[in-house]
Amino acid sequence: MAETNASQNLRLRIRRNASGIVGEFRDNWRERPWFRKLCYALGGLLIVFLLLWALVLRNLPSADKLLTY
Repeated sequence: MAETNASQNLRLRIRRNASGIVGEFRDNWRERPWFRKLCYALGGLLIVFLLLWALVLRNLPSADKLLTY
């Protein structure tokens, strides 16, 4: 009976340790708020760059028109 109560109250947490660059990124993300803010800023800059690139790319002439210029 004591074993049943102990096993019901026992909670186990299994944690896998990631190694390499993924583990470093995960540790930095959890422990350093400045790293998280830097990642958000870089992601925002990437989105802005891609949007501007898409807007400029849309107005460029085709390669055939440039050859017959």
